[in-house]
Amino acid sequence: MTVTDMPKSFTLLIGPPRSGTTLIANTFMSHSTVCGVHEPYQHGRANGYGTTDFADFKADHSLDFTDTPNLALKETTTRLRNVELSLELAQNVQNSGTYTSLILILRCPFEAFLSQVEASRDHWEEKKLTDITEESVAHFFDRQRAPLRLICENARRFHFRIVSYDSFCASPETETARLMALIPVPMEPHQKDLMPDAAGLALPDPKFASSRGGITKTDRAMSVDHLIETYQHVPSVKFAMALRALIALDVKKITDVEKLDALTALVL
Repeated sequence: MTVTDMPKSFTLLIGPPRSGTTLIANTFMSHSTVCGVHEPYQHGRANGYGTTDFADFKADHSLDFTDTPNLALKETTTRLRNVELSLELAQNVQNSGTYTSLILILRCPFEAFLSQVEASRDHWEEKKLTDITEESVAHFFDRQRAPLRLICENARRFHFRIVSYDSFCASPETETARLMALIPVPMEPHQKDLMPDAAGLALPDPKFASSRGGITKTDRAMSVDHLIETYQHVPSVKFAMALRALIALDVKKITDVEKLDALTALVL
């Protein structure tokens, strides 16, 4: 491929399901210089889509970098294969000489689990996780470890940031500016239109728009406490509690490198 066939930069935004990946990726991709692809491997799983050759990937998604030279790809860790393919694509892009970065999006795992249950019960046709049981809790948290381990093993190959969904909701402009600086481009005023409303009693939940056009706010504090109290004897819940504490560390007091080191140790 020629230089003109390649983007100026490539950014992989990735995180566990129900962790705010859509909200944060949409905010990032709304920049005037960014074009985005959403979950190509998750959406293409039924057809066995697994293209990581960038020339083919570019053709498959009709990508044109003339007006939007920065490419972003959003994927979830729903399947370990999604992570493997996304990282392989990112590595191939980097090997071509393109500036490549990775944004790992994390959320309190208990909040993500409850959000997944709610979405499966009330919004999705596919009812995979509708009951809160010891088995479903253990399965949900057990499945997070391997994808996060793989991301940790590879993140240092790229320029990277770790963003907490809670931190993004609490300080969306600051966090968006921090993420856009990866490319680097300045945050644009219209990106604020996709950010969560600061008003309300609790943090907003991903993907659900309110009647005001913002994000529906869901307070799950009591439900999280009950979940932990009920299933704290489950080994994977202890892992989730440690992950929750790590995610909650103030971004002003711990660097991305330090947080990645701590996360790496946790998921081993």
